[in-house]
Amino acid sequence: MEVRAFADLINFSRSSVASYFNAAGLLVQAAVNEPRFEYDPATLLPLGLLLEPQRQNTFTYSQDFGNAAWTKTRSTVTVGQTAPDGTNTAYTVTVADAGGSNYLYRQNIAWTAGITYSLSVYAKAGNQPIVYLQMLPTAFGGTNQVNFDLTGNGSFVVVGGGSAGTVARIEKLANGWFRLSMTSTCTVTQPAGNWIVFSQPVTLNSSYIAWGAQMEIGYGATSYIPTTAAAVIRNIDTAYCDTSAWLRNDEGTLYTEAVSYGGQTFVASLGTIAPSGPRIANWRNIAGSVNSQVVADDLSVSFSATPVIAGVGVLMKHATTYRHNDFQASVNGVVSLVDTSGEVPTPSRLSLGARGIVGDAMNGHLRRLDYYPYRLSASELQAITT
Repeated sequence: MEVRAFADLINFSRSSVASYFNAAGLLVQAAVNEPRFEYDPATLLPLGLLLEPQRQNTFTYSQDFGNAAWTKTRSTVTVGQTAPDGTNTAYTVTVADAGGSNYLYRQNIAWTAGITYSLSVYAKAGNQPIVYLQMLPTAFGGTNQVNFDLTGNGSFVVVGGGSAGTVARIEKLANGWFRLSMTSTCTVTQPAGNWIVFSQPVTLNSSYIAWGAQMEIGYGATSYIPTTAAAVIRNIDTAYCDTSAWLRNDEGTLYTEAVSYGGQTFVASLGTIAPSGPRIANWRNIAGSVNSQVVADDLSVSFSATPVIAGVGVLMKHATTYRHNDFQASVNGVVSLVDTSGEVPTPSRLSLGARGIVGDAMNGHLRRLDYYPYRLSASELQAITT
């Protein structure tokens, strides 16, 4: 069997640089149009191809906590710790006055009702391991805070009456570092002048180490976007190939292995350039339902099945098999019923991490993609997805 390079098979583009963890566990920058094959920074195991939507880090001076853009309340900051990118640019944040709550925060933040925000920061225990992330209470219906514990594999507790819809995540890195993130949807529009914070328990001289703060609009924190004096945009990853040379239109099976970090995301789609066009797709919705979908050329739904619910960060082994009046799906060993009614579409494009060109762009890792030019049986579907 001939070995082909990624670039020989997939048309990939991204019109900006973007960060990822390399095989040594170091956070580095990929060049424009360079795909990011990322590694787990804690275990150094391969994670797959990182695919992300366009996002903007609205924080200026994202890792310069000594800058006046960051207000320090009852806290001092000292630069010089080794950051996840290997530079000595991380800051120790120390409680200087135990007479009240301590904050490292930003002013002049505007919030819009109905918009989902994701806040993240890299953190490491200093002489104590607890870090709090908080968004403005009056914009989120009450206290909207997550308490993170930076010991072991890391843990967190979502607290406060306004936090019912808040989703949090902690990612273990190397050398004691973690990435902390929280995602929440604003309920009350607030004008600029309000704030969000990082803080720690009120104990004189207690400390933690911080680097790389990010505020973005969208569900789930994405890869770090460093900034200085202005907000910075990382553009979307697009990856696709033409199907005319190999796709069998009358029957086949689309198999993917992927991890999603939040939001509605299409892992792979056999379709066209139109996001609403005919397609055979593996996708996950915002609630975690892992769905197989076949939409015919007349845009009628030939098949839809949701074998399982998969949480954020869970590996999804997903197969959708199709033939005229004969459709079935399997996710993580759970096989759907057979659907015996429906037409098969005639796709012309395989999109990775989206439907069409950029529809429902993926926020996650695509680990594997296979196409079988025949309809797999139920037992075969179960075997490859288990």
